Amino acid sequence: MTFVWLILFSILAFFVWAALHELAHGLAAKLLLGRGTIVHYKLYPHFTPSGRFVFAEASWGSLSAKALEPLVRAKTMLAPRIPDIIGAILFPFTAPLDFSVWWSILLAVLAGGALVDLFVGSLGIAPDSDLRAAASTLYRSPWKFRIIGFSIIAISAGIFLLRSFL
Repeated sequence: MTFVWLILFSILAFFVWAALHELAHGLAAKLLLGRGTIVHYKLYPHFTPSGRFVFAEASWGSLSAKALEPLVRAKTMLAPRIPDIIGAILFPFTAPLDFSVWWSILLAVLAGGALVDLFVGSLGIAPDSDLRAAASTLYRSPWKFRIIGFSIIAISAGIFLLRSFL
């Protein structure tokens, strides 16, 4: 039964973190631009009109991310890292929970979803990914952001494992 809960909660975690990720972009745009007209969220995997596959998407007002001033664009693109880092901090605290209880599995999977979102965001494979957009806007190497993201993941997972076995 634990395996069934794990699978069901993993599917739920995908949609939760897709929503948090896109809401972070929208909130950053609203706070930084002073205008918060969010046109729409698509919180499911789909193809954009240009034919690119995305897991979720947010668009705000009539502005595209490329039309923003550089510092605002970088902050907007990096905004989803804030809930990811909060989840990475909380993840090790789920280690001593009793995983024979459904809510313990739910908490661990939801917190672990932050690590997955941070990992995927740190890869920055697509040329127009959040990480590459922020790095190019700030004239920084994307590897600096990747190393920071992967380090946070390693520390969080390491503490989780230490707490699990000690």
